[in-house]
Amino acid sequence: PSRMGLLKFVLPVVGAAVTLMNVALVYDTKSFFEAFDMAAVGAEAESPLAASLIVNMSIAWSALGFLCMSSAYRGSQARFRMGLAMAFVLATSIYADFEMPFEFAVDEKGHITDTPVPNDMSSMRFIVKTALLGPLALSLLAHCFEPGLLTKDKSAKKKTA
Repeated sequence: PSRMGLLKFVLPVVGAAVTLMNVALVYDTKSFFEAFDMAAVGAEAESPLAASLIVNMSIAWSALGFLCMSSAYRGSQARFRMGLAMAFVLATSIYADFEMPFEFAVDEKGHITDTPVPNDMSSMRFIVKTALLGPLALSLLAHCFEPGLLTKDKSAKKKTA
């Protein structure tokens, strides 16, 4: 068995991915939204209020991602709490995407209508969030059974023959 738990490996990777995505969002908002199949949102993001909200949320997500990246240097209990916070934020973000539509259909004249764009389980944003949440949730579950499932107990004494 290894000395490194699954959460100690997965959480910094998830944190790095979240941080990089949010830095990319602030750096080039329109291209980011186009890459995630949300071009209509990218067009709306040009208003000063929307741009300010995007920057503020990206900073918050990046800060959480950075904390998760630094979790490898923290204790097991702190790492679990950071992982739980990231899993909660990712899960509520997925829920919000489906419960509160923020992208609306555009008519033939290019005007935004009141008809929400239906959510697609194969959309890039859903796939990415699920790809981050899945391994994180599994590593949090495995962490609950440590030591013993994937790692040795550091305080256990070796038996000598």
